[in-house]
Amino acid sequence: MSTSSEVSTTSKLLSPNILTDKQHAAIQFAQHNNAAVIIAPTGVGKTIISLSTIARTGGKWIVTAPPNVIKGWQAEAQKWEHTRHLNLLLLDGSPAERLKKLTRRYDVLLISLNSLTWLLEQDHGCTNIIIDELSKAAGKQASKLKNKANDKINKRIALTATPVSESFEKLFSMLRIIDHGKALGRNRMLYLEKYFYPTDYKRYNWKLRPGSDQHIMSAVKHLIHDVSVVKADVLPPIEQDEFEFDMPTSTRALYDAMRSDMIVGDVVAVNTAVLSSKLRQIASGFAIDEDSNTVIYDNERAKALGFVLTEQPKRKALIIYEYNRQREQIEQQLDLIGATYTSVYGGSDKDSSLDEFKNTDTQYLVAQANTLSHGCDGLQYPCNWLIFYHPLWSNDTTIQATGRIWRQGTPFERVTVTTLVCDNSVDDLVLSRLDTKAENMNLFLKHLRG
Repeated sequence: MSTSSEVSTTSKLLSPNILTDKQHAAIQFAQHNNAAVIIAPTGVGKTIISLSTIARTGGKWIVTAPPNVIKGWQAEAQKWEHTRHLNLLLLDGSPAERLKKLTRRYDVLLISLNSLTWLLEQDHGCTNIIIDELSKAAGKQASKLKNKANDKINKRIALTATPVSESFEKLFSMLRIIDHGKALGRNRMLYLEKYFYPTDYKRYNWKLRPGSDQHIMSAVKHLIHDVSVVKADVLPPIEQDEFEFDMPTSTRALYDAMRSDMIVGDVVAVNTAVLSSKLRQIASGFAIDEDSNTVIYDNERAKALGFVLTEQPKRKALIIYEYNRQREQIEQQLDLIGATYTSVYGGSDKDSSLDEFKNTDTQYLVAQANTLSHGCDGLQYPCNWLIFYHPLWSNDTTIQATGRIWRQGTPFERVTVTTLVCDNSVDDLVLSRLDTKAENMNLFLKHLRG
């Protein structure tokens, strides 16, 4: 017989019968397939889908995710009556500390993607793995999963909101670690030659052959389960707008010189990739030189932000930036207009800043893109305005950042996303690339849904 305290505790837990039909379908798909990719936008419940799969399937599991995402799994498991029995062990700390923890009893090992290689080299005893945020794991962090030594991990489930957020080219490396290369092959160059053609003589850049997108999607469709809802059908309207500002004449001259000569003073671009970064910096009024010093040119982007904010002075907003110098610009401008704010970036007290923004009258949350774009819930309640200080190259990060406030539970009747754009600059190119990447996503999901 349960004690009254046990009954009281249990009564506060969430029951599996409140999971949606789409969530139940995703759990069943993951349970019955040894290679699966679950596509679900932010706020749809990828974590509880995964925990339910683990609870139903049994066995020992590894769950890996970006550092700021993995920490939330233990708390989520304790919310539900059918998953709270799972023993989730978070492997953090130094290698020695992690190794000591491995001697404890566990059902699930939680580990940051940054430490996954280390774990795969240990005697972990797991035969199943869940990779949360698959788009972040397509590089060297999960490369050990391709090795024959790790074939004993025979059930591989991936979670993502953006399977082709960047391009169909990157889909290869993502799926290679899930199905051992059965769908798209084991050799990346053969994959490229089959579905793409090179656009430069060194074969660094590739473009999709006409019709190849359909062939790729047909080849991988059996691996993928779409839990996606059309957010526009179930959430308040989202307004996307751009605020354009001009570059000062003096900065424009430097911008043009960098674009043509790849050098301005001590600021040097050694290749086209670096050139893109330098142009984006100059469009924000600064550049980082060869000695990592910041050379300041103007403050027009920050002034544009100040103008946007003072047009709606009582509205809370999440402000996303990329470079440290941009945070300095933003904070100086917020001080100038007398606004209250808190900042989140590498090395900051993230939890404290988030609590302050969510639970006080603090008006603005200034957040570095990669620090906040994944694994941060609850911002939809105090805030319905997202401002990109400049357009981001990564469509995945853009989508995830937007999903911080445009998600289930928002009490607002509309959500606004504002992007500051320096006119006639690389900002325009970044926006056009984002549109192309978004079209890749739309095409992919449309194919999956028939």
